Amino acid sequence: HLTAWQLGGGLMLSRLSGINWLGVRRAGNGQVVFTACKLAVLAVLIVLGLALGRGSFAHFASAAGIPTQGSLLAAFGVATVLALYAYDGWNNLSMVAGEVKAPQRNIPRALIYGTVMVIVVYVLVNRAYFYVLAPGEATNTQTSAADAARRIPCESPVKRK
Repeated sequence: HLTAWQLGGGLMLSRLSGINWLGVRRAGNGQVVFTACKLAVLAVLIVLGLALGRGSFAHFASAAGIPTQGSLLAAFGVATVLALYAYDGWNNLSMVAGEVKAPQRNIPRALIYGTVMVIVVYVLVNRAYFYVLAPGEATNTQTSAADAARRIPCESPVKRK
């Protein structure tokens, strides 16, 4: 029994495999397009969340008062480990170093710029989440982005009859 989701996933996998078969440059361009689309969605969520979210900056003050067990250093360590598990691509860069043009220059750039971009996007999107959602809501959900997006009013300026 084949579901529509399985069929769609198989077709997408076949399409991406075909693009990769056509050449590394085309596959890389496809990867850039997909990454740009993901960043565009996050940018929309950040801008609309902070501009239209009907939230409160008081959420940040109350989030800072959430009691934690242990020291601040221990909490920072746990957050760092969890962030490294969430994004596991940084350690795979050395495996493709032989295929990179001017690796002495481009690998450090990729690591530094990539890390800075991930940090900036992560901080901004979490600011939008905590602006829209109260701290209790943000910490008690597995779907922060979906919950925050549901709270953003998307009313059309045209009135319906």
